[in-house]
Amino acid sequence: MARKRGRSIEDRVRDQVKKRNDSGGTFRPILNFDGVDPKPTAFKIEKAGKIKISILPYIVATDNHPDLDIGDEDYKLEVYVHQGVGPNNDMVLCKNRTYGKSCYICEERQKLIDTGLEWDNEEVRALGSSRRCWYNIEVPGQEEKKIQIWHKVSWTNFEKRLMGTSEEDYEDVVIFASLKDGAYVNFKAVDAKFGTTKYFDYENFSLESRPKLTDSKLDEAYALDKLLIVPTYEEVKALFLGGEVPEEKEPTPEPTPKPKPGKEPVKRRSKAPESEELESSKCPFDHTFGLDCNNHDSCAECEEDMFTECIDLQEAMKEPEEPKKRVLKRK
Repeated sequence: MARKRGRSIEDRVRDQVKKRNDSGGTFRPILNFDGVDPKPTAFKIEKAGKIKISILPYIVATDNHPDLDIGDEDYKLEVYVHQGVGPNNDMVLCKNRTYGKSCYICEERQKLIDTGLEWDNEEVRALGSSRRCWYNIEVPGQEEKKIQIWHKVSWTNFEKRLMGTSEEDYEDVVIFASLKDGAYVNFKAVDAKFGTTKYFDYENFSLESRPKLTDSKLDEAYALDKLLIVPTYEEVKALFLGGEVPEEKEPTPEPTPKPKPGKEPVKRRSKAPESEELESSKCPFDHTFGLDCNNHDSCAECEEDMFTECIDLQEAMKEPEEPKKRVLKRK
């Protein structure tokens, strides 16, 4: 039976190019693959060098998608997340910046700002959110893995640069995720280092014509919005405060009233004595967490997980940069 189509992947990519300049946790996942068969492999870049991937479109299946309707096609899931939440340093969806709905963590951040703290204060920064993307991809030479999921990819380091590569102008865009006229995405993973932590940055993007794909790929691709874990207000609050996450979903309460000027700032967690300290105490060397990254010799001795969270926070607070114009070469 013919599938009823919504907006096409061509429209979606053009939209993303047009608005590209509009302006983590380790235990709790953002996507839930329970009951999914077959479960996809998580794509990982093992070493620096040239990378070639094929980004696949999928059909939006639920109302969880931030800005598309059921039946539309997309090539990514782009949401905002809070990292380092609760005693397990979990990652959790930010419903405020993703959907414009109430988010307990964002409300706590606003309370701090209302007391007179600036946006770049370490406590305020620690409660900020970052922009992350998920993709269905295939990798030439890894056909046995079939469709893989590339998780929590930095919007700034990858998606924004990809949009700059895809664009010639709004009407003449290389639709890299199109089944008929798509392209391989080529880029280079380069070694980067922050203290003792090594990670990859991405550069030298280019697009290369790929063979046409059949519509069956839409059926094989994972509907990322359907897998998205959308927590309730009370679940986010419980994670943030270090309590037990309620099993039953409760109605989202009204936003917490803003405190009057002069009140003490709300602390990140109130149940443990150390939570009464500022977020800067999270740094084991008494530097400002997420602000002083790699500015001190002691940063080289930082644990990898702590270091990664610190650099993610620092990157999330940077102003987006205009991507460089690239000349497209279709091979």
